[in-house]
Amino acid sequence: MRLALDPETTAIFQREWEPLNASLLPIEHLREGVFACEHVKNQNSTKPIVIWDVTRDLAEQTMIEIAENIDVYETLRQDGDNPFETTLFDRRRRQRKAEKEFLKAIEAFNLFSRDFHQKYPSENQDNPASSFEHDRLNRMPRYDEWKPERFCVHDHLMGVMGYHFNRITGHLEVTGYATRDHTNYARSSATRSLLLGLLCEWAKQSSNKGMIFLDKWYGSPLEATSVPHEIVVYARVLGIDVQFGTKELSHAVCKALFLQLTPFGMRTRKILEGSDLSIKACLMAHKGIWSTRQIEDLVRYCPMASSLFEGDAQPEKPVQMGMVMEHARLAVMAGISEQMVRTQAEEKLSSVNVIDLDECLPVRPYSRLISCNCDIHLFCYDNGQRFEKALTAGTCFIIYSWPVTPFQFKEKIAAILESMATLLAFSKTTPLADKLTTICLMVPAQTIINQALNVDLPPGIHLTLMDETMDVIGQTAWRNIQQSRRIRK
Repeated sequence: MRLALDPETTAIFQREWEPLNASLLPIEHLREGVFACEHVKNQNSTKPIVIWDVTRDLAEQTMIEIAENIDVYETLRQDGDNPFETTLFDRRRRQRKAEKEFLKAIEAFNLFSRDFHQKYPSENQDNPASSFEHDRLNRMPRYDEWKPERFCVHDHLMGVMGYHFNRITGHLEVTGYATRDHTNYARSSATRSLLLGLLCEWAKQSSNKGMIFLDKWYGSPLEATSVPHEIVVYARVLGIDVQFGTKELSHAVCKALFLQLTPFGMRTRKILEGSDLSIKACLMAHKGIWSTRQIEDLVRYCPMASSLFEGDAQPEKPVQMGMVMEHARLAVMAGISEQMVRTQAEEKLSSVNVIDLDECLPVRPYSRLISCNCDIHLFCYDNGQRFEKALTAGTCFIIYSWPVTPFQFKEKIAAILESMATLLAFSKTTPLADKLTTICLMVPAQTIINQALNVDLPPGIHLTLMDETMDVIGQTAWRNIQQSRRIRK
């Protein structure tokens, strides 16, 4: 139920806080940009009503729970209670405190940054602290030394922090953490970006500890301070139980945050929630070594996904390496096939929708069920000729990638085509019957050069070609595995 909330004000809320739309549902616009919102992703089973001010940054949000649920909130409003007035003092106090915390963090960062640049001076000796440039005397900071980081978009400074990995305690220690959103960019983007940077550094250390935040980076002993308010608010909005005033983000909280900030599908997310593979998978996605969809395929279908993400598969273990490379080649080829479609769609200013196959069809692993708003043209092969096949806009088609050698192609093509004909016939009994018209069996063009097909292609099934050779696909898969190994400490 929505109380006194017109579509225009709802649009304002969704535009200002687009990244959090799935977590906060506005139910009433109180006054001056202050909304009563239903906290959809609350860590408890209930959905409490909280106060949210669209004009303020995360650091200034009180996130006061004014009712246990929407029914209690309606009763309060009928009794004449005004949440805007009853929370006014707390909201103003939070704004004043946020300003003090911001200035304190900026001062800590400035002192730390100056100390760092004196230790690693710039090549510009006239102004040694003007920019961050490593000198050429083999003095790059060690992985466990303090490092400053600034988050900028164009000419706008969105946030600053300094961090290092403590080898003794196993924590990632952070100082001078401060973020502020800019009116030109999405709300909470500064907090999200700096937090993602910290989580990536934390994941690279392979530690079983979490993060702590410090007022200073020198002296002994170092005392932890409270986790920055904006991080706590952001975590709570995402449904992760972090209490205000806590002095550490535990390993479990960091893992949950990392997973929430990685755009995996619901099924993959459920698999990773109870798995140690979660941190590795998220790190690979944010470092761009594997795409999120490739990682989803590997998590679902590869029994040795952990070895693949760790880079443990080496030539000294031929059996393990052979199994890992087989799945890695499939993932690489599936990614190339999807990119072929996306490239055409982007050129035509259209969009591509990749549907989760497991929810509608029992198909082979590493397949893609794709729907596009524009015509897609793919090169196909039949009767010894190469021709261009047009896939009509609005219809669905499946791309199954098959990294196959010429010898394997002759041996297995008949069985593969038979299974695909069975799948296409089964699809006629599903809700996709009117839309799914084509299955594309994607193979490297090199595989079928100068070869004659000994079988007829069933109706609706096309042998589709990609220009990449098996050597290129294998090299890409091996490079990704090696990068996965190097990125972990």
